[in-house]
Amino acid sequence: FPVTIGSSLALWLDAADVSTITTASNAVSQWNDKSGNGRNASQLTAQNQPTYNLSGLNNRQSVNFDGDGDNLALPTGFLNGVTAVSVAFVLLGPAQQNDAIFGPSTLNSTGLEIVYTSVANWPTLVRINSVNKITSGLWSTNSQPAISILQADASATAGWFNGSTVSAVSATGIAALNFNGVYSIGTYSGNDYAGNNSGTTVSAQMNLGEFIISTAVWSTSDRQRIEGYLAHKWGLVANLPSNHPYKTVAP
Repeated sequence: FPVTIGSSLALWLDAADVSTITTASNAVSQWNDKSGNGRNASQLTAQNQPTYNLSGLNNRQSVNFDGDGDNLALPTGFLNGVTAVSVAFVLLGPAQQNDAIFGPSTLNSTGLEIVYTSVANWPTLVRINSVNKITSGLWSTNSQPAISILQADASATAGWFNGSTVSAVSATGIAALNFNGVYSIGTYSGNDYAGNNSGTTVSAQMNLGEFIISTAVWSTSDRQRIEGYLAHKWGLVANLPSNHPYKTVAP
C-alpha cells in the first residue's frame, strides 16, 4: 500500500490492477483484496455480476454496478467487533435514488452502511449500528468522480469529500461494529430509506475505482497522503483544495 498504515489495512480493492479482477465477457465474478488478508469480493450469480470497464471512471478502469442487483460480497464476519474504521473510495455515482455503496447484505442488520437516498434530509447517509452519523449531498457524485473518506472511533465520526471536511450529524463515535454477517458492495438489504418496508434490496448504479478500509482512524497526515495518492492515480488532482499538501506533487 502506498501509505504505511501497518496492520490496520483491512481491505484494498483496486480496479486499476487488472490482475485482481476475474472476468468472463467483462462480467466480474471476483475482485481480489490487495491488503494481504484475502478478503476477496465475489459474486457467483451471473445476473448479479458487475462489469469491468477499461474507461468507466475518468477514462480509467472501474467496476461498474448496474443498479439492478449487481453486487460483490465480502467474507462473513468482516469488520465485526471493530472499534475504529476508516474508509476511502473513488466513485462515480450513485446515479439513482436509494443506492447502497456498501452495507450488510442480510435483512434488518446493522453495522456500517453507506447509502445514497432520495430523502431530502438524508441525501447521502452513513449509518453505524443504526445511528445516523453523516448525511451530505456531496457524496452523490452523479456527474464527476470523487474521492470520499469517512472515519469513526469511540470519540467521533468525520468525513471528507475531495479533501474538504463534510459535517457529521453525530459527532459521537462507535463502541464496536455489531454486524457479523456478510457485507456487500453495491447492495443493501433492509429499509430503503424512502419509506418502504424493510426487505427491499437497494442496489447502486455506480462506477467504483478503488475501495479501502482500515481498522484504525488515520492521522491527518496519513489521510492527506491517501487523498493525494488517489487524486494523482485517478486524475482527480483538480478536485483537491488549493491548500492541500499533495495538490501538485504525489505523496
